[in-house]
Amino acid sequence: MIAEYCEKRGAKKDSIEFLILAGQREEAFNIAVDNDDMDEYARVILQVDERNIDENTKIAQYFENKSSWGKSARHYEK
Repeated sequence: MIAEYCEKRGAKKDSIEFLILAGQREEAFNIAVDNDDMDEYARVILQVDERNIDENTKIAQYFENKSSWGKSARHYEK
């Protein structure tokens, strides 16, 4: 799979994007968490499915746990 190739090569952002587009959001989320790259996950999710309340809540809670209040608030607003 392309996402696995990207991840092995260190292209985590590309891997996250491919996984989201392939419908494997949980795996993409886990990579984003493991690599502290939730900004990339959020960027792609917002392009693909801006009004997904569950996804935005999950992203907001991640940022909330990181004490990144501004980013958290933006996703709770969606």
